[in-house]
Amino acid sequence: MKNRAMKPSFFAAGALFFCSFSAAEPIRVRWVLTHEPSKAVEEAAKDFAAKLEKETAGGMRVELLTRSEYWAKYKPGQPLGRNGVMQDVIAGNVEMCQAFSSSLGHYVPGLWALNMPYLFKDYEQAEKVLEGPIGRGLLAKLAPNSGLKALGISYSGGLMVFATKKPVHRPEDMKGMKLRGENYRLQSEAQVLRPEEGEGRGAWNPVATSIARQLGAEPVTNVPLPRADGVEITTARLEERGEFRHVRYITDTRHTLLTTIVVVNDKFFNSLPENYQRTFERLAFEAARKERQASIAANHESRKKLEGLGIRFIELSNDERSSFENALQPVYQKLGSTVGQKLIDAIRQTPAGPTTAQR
Repeated sequence: MKNRAMKPSFFAAGALFFCSFSAAEPIRVRWVLTHEPSKAVEEAAKDFAAKLEKETAGGMRVELLTRSEYWAKYKPGQPLGRNGVMQDVIAGNVEMCQAFSSSLGHYVPGLWALNMPYLFKDYEQAEKVLEGPIGRGLLAKLAPNSGLKALGISYSGGLMVFATKKPVHRPEDMKGMKLRGENYRLQSEAQVLRPEEGEGRGAWNPVATSIARQLGAEPVTNVPLPRADGVEITTARLEERGEFRHVRYITDTRHTLLTTIVVVNDKFFNSLPENYQRTFERLAFEAARKERQASIAANHESRKKLEGLGIRFIELSNDERSSFENALQPVYQKLGSTVGQKLIDAIRQTPAGPTTAQR
């Protein structure tokens, strides 16, 4: 009789345990897509969200929000800061976002190396750097300095070009041009590396500023393209924003690489069960790779569309390309010690070719 009495109690306890486990609330992750609009970013993020929920059997769920949606839902009435989302992830107010490597360079200056002019031979070499020991080493330095765990380097753009109202073949064609960029620093050269604090920290990129000035252009920011002479941008972004209506030429310089990094609040990440951490990290790394591939394809497709709309693409001759490379060499003298000369040399020595780095 004693054993019989115990059986219902045992099964009842098991049922209670099962119900408690299955009724547990899933861990919520809010991923704010700060780079908008961008179809490539959104597709990669949606793929990440679906796979994370599936592989954790519903234990984790991702809410995807554009920067505007996040601000409207969680910070109504407050100014829409360029780096406010990144600062909110650092503070733990939101779990995850993509941040420009140029912004994160204020915490790990080596990340600015990814933006140095004509450092990468092509996308294939960039892939080997970003997924190999150099890229992983840079990512590992972020958490101790910022509270952000870096999960993967993506493009959110890729190799950049100059879209202008007049043809540009050589650096001298850009002299005096009002060149718009979202992260230029407008103060004097001596102030370029002055650290900033607070919500605005990271809203400028010393490499981009130095590139514009070295070409003889006047960097401007927060200026509508109709009031500027040109813009430093990627082809896909120019099309997505509809700003191609204000330019006539695109000079295919491919002079610098626009990169972003998928980041998550470090304390939140470390609070996850270890198996969740491994899944989260692997899928975010895969999402960054997927987004890079989609960005490359988007630039090709956008070029076809813009050419069909009458935008003229200027392909540089070897001599013209060399003139840009030579004009931008002083950027290395100015910023090489800040970025890290050994790091620059290691990137240069990375052989081009199909990527073999895998996790």
